[in-house]
Amino acid sequence: MAASNKLTENLQKELQKSNEIKFQLKQFLYRVDRESRFDSCVLMGREDNIKDTLVAEVLQKDMGKTLLSYSFPHSFCNSCIKLNKNFLVFIFWRYGDEEKYGKYLSMVLEYKRQNRIILLAPESLSNLYAGIVARHMFAACPKFKMINVVILLGNYYETKLFYAFEMFPHVEMVKKSFSHDAETVQIFPNKFLNLHGHKIRTFPDQMIPRSVVYRDQKGLPRIKGYLVSFLETFAKSINGSLWWPMYIKDDKPVFYQNIFDMAKTDSFDIPAALVPALYANSSKIMSHSYEVRAWCIMVPVENPQSYEEFIYRSLTLTFYIRFLLFTMVLSLILELATKLMYLKRNQDYAITLDKIILNTKILRSIFGCSFKLQPNSTKSLKMLYTVFFIRGLLVTVQFSAILQSFLTHPLIVPLKSFKDLQANNIKIVIFKNDLDFIKNSRSLNYKYFLPGLEIFDDYYKYRELHSSFNTSYAYPVHHSQWYIYNSQQSSLPKPLFRLSGLCLNNMGTLGFVLPQNSVYMQALNKFIIRVNELGLPEYWLRLSYIELKKIGIIKNIPNPILKIEHRTMGPEEFNFIFKIMIECYICAFILLLIEILCSKIYCKIELGLQRADKK
Repeated sequence: MAASNKLTENLQKELQKSNEIKFQLKQFLYRVDRESRFDSCVLMGREDNIKDTLVAEVLQKDMGKTLLSYSFPHSFCNSCIKLNKNFLVFIFWRYGDEEKYGKYLSMVLEYKRQNRIILLAPESLSNLYAGIVARHMFAACPKFKMINVVILLGNYYETKLFYAFEMFPHVEMVKKSFSHDAETVQIFPNKFLNLHGHKIRTFPDQMIPRSVVYRDQKGLPRIKGYLVSFLETFAKSINGSLWWPMYIKDDKPVFYQNIFDMAKTDSFDIPAALVPALYANSSKIMSHSYEVRAWCIMVPVENPQSYEEFIYRSLTLTFYIRFLLFTMVLSLILELATKLMYLKRNQDYAITLDKIILNTKILRSIFGCSFKLQPNSTKSLKMLYTVFFIRGLLVTVQFSAILQSFLTHPLIVPLKSFKDLQANNIKIVIFKNDLDFIKNSRSLNYKYFLPGLEIFDDYYKYRELHSSFNTSYAYPVHHSQWYIYNSQQSSLPKPLFRLSGLCLNNMGTLGFVLPQNSVYMQALNKFIIRVNELGLPEYWLRLSYIELKKIGIIKNIPNPILKIEHRTMGPEEFNFIFKIMIECYICAFILLLIEILCSKIYCKIELGLQRADKK
């Protein structure tokens, strides 16, 4: 009987202990869920350990969470991790598995290492020894870039304590309570609210105006640019500081591929450089978009048409063909009406080819000149004369209006397509690295504008030409580059370039590339969204123009490049008019000679026929 009572008492104690463990576990997990909701949980550990715990029961039945895995490592569901983002990792930790779990987690949680991780220590592990091992594990967490890790002791249901670690200013283990008396204690606090002056490593790409290296009065390297302003503000917002290597040389640009290579070797935390989101397969290591602007062509401002261009543009082959056909139709109608009038009078009237092709009455009427009317004309002829008069008046008024409009506001024909650039012998200057990027981007059809490109292998020559305002070329520019060039032109009486609608990429998405599993990714993404909401990137861009001009990086446009305002009517235009008149007189003289020659030939033929008839 005593043995039976003792057994019952032991069972009650075990049940009470089990209930207490379950209750405290629920309290702990509910607090984790309240801090930031998780949808699913990954359980990792030895199978015999998992079956003996209440963790799965609490997560599934009480909290309604989805369990992605139950065993480690043989039947682990890697696809579950890839397809889920907001999950919790719960590890049943056994002594001696520290290194194994660290390496395995770093592999499984690739690009998701900031997910929250809870390690449950075995109850047999003493608090003292557990603290020593926990301190060793926490020291390795920053190495694996896992910053949200806590350890529950085996007797957590009694002590209501857990181990965590502070990352800044240095790694330090802390012991915290999750009891009701410690409601303000966060289990997984945001470690990036305060870096305590921790240095954020950066590296400038030296692409104007993003980031530029220059020397101060003491000869020390300094960096300026709108990305530098962004990163300095980001560092201040989390109480950090910006650091860059002192060995940086001036005017040594770093290109896209170099930035990616440096990210692979963890040479920086956040670069002062932007790269296209389309560049390579880089979505997992790219931040949110800092700039989403089209990558378009900066083309020379079109000059007003000269008088010669105006005439040649108006008097095209199509115009001559239409004019000739219209004249022939009117001539034919006039000749038929005249023929009918003569028939009514029983008189002969011959319709000849020359009267249809070159009818002087029609030509004079079109140009608003007077011509001889048929005496006693019929009503049909009078109606035709009235139509000719109105038509001549309209043509004269229309031409006068067009000419007056041209003289006051000369026509400007915009460059609307790549064919227009080729027609005007304007090449698009492009750097070889940019062209390689375009070729590797499937969304960009580079073959369409490839014939009009002039490719530069030397970046320094390309940059010199790019910033020279040479109007013989067109240049692809990002939004920030165009702002700088447009600001430089503001002091000119007339801009030399304009931003066209010709774009190499209509959706130029630029962002920061970070090392794999960067601990700054989430904080940086939130900050990018925030500053774009406030419009700060445009402010920093304007500020960078002032700063770079102050230190001499951006210079004024040289005076020799300024063009004299186009003169609409000058000696050259009058020379062109005289040239046209002389050409017309020469043509008329040639036609006169041909007419005289044909007349003589015709007379000789008639004389020959008459002599033959007499014989």
